[in-house]
Amino acid sequence: MCLFSGTKNLARGVAVACALLGAFQLVAEEEQAPLTELETALSEVKTVKTSFVQEKKMALFKKPMITKGTILLEMPEKLMWKVESPVQYVLLIDGKQAKQWDGETKKTVSISLAEQPVFAAVTQQLRAWFAGNYRVLSKDYTIKKLKGEALAFEFVPKPELPQAKMVKRISVTFQKDKKYIELFQIEENSGDTTKLTFSDTSLNGEIDKKDWKLP
Repeated sequence: MCLFSGTKNLARGVAVACALLGAFQLVAEEEQAPLTELETALSEVKTVKTSFVQEKKMALFKKPMITKGTILLEMPEKLMWKVESPVQYVLLIDGKQAKQWDGETKKTVSISLAEQPVFAAVTQQLRAWFAGNYRVLSKDYTIKKLKGEALAFEFVPKPELPQAKMVKRISVTFQKDKKYIELFQIEENSGDTTKLTFSDTSLNGEIDKKDWKLP
């Protein structure tokens, strides 16, 4: 399953998104310059279209679960998370409304974000994640810049935070031009790991209206 697919994964979505976003607030002084540079670059992003491959390794299974799909973003309020294989699932967020389409049932469920505060929090964090609004939240995390040629950071939630019960650490690697995210790696306390790799990323291109339509 996709990291954020279905309401049953909302708790995980909150934990991961909070860890990704909130950590940027409390970075050490020596890390501020590259993070500020990233925020400035990503603040210029108005639309995003990118392919992703999610590799989920679970302690109970020998083989990883591979999920592929596409993400669309149009600032300030539109986001589509589309899983294309091995299952089909679409989450469309538009303003204060969200719609989920399930490929197995062929049914669409509408959700009012005003009536679902937890879901609303997840969608806000998802938009901030992909748009580079890393100062949306203010949480306590330990963060460090990782060594190497690529610009990468590690985020570790402090023990008292709710997301620390699930997430052990997250590393985020940016593309060479620092204009967008290339890789997320999430390590859970259970031993499970998730790797999200982004490719064929198009920034500030026009997104066809038909691309926003649910199946």
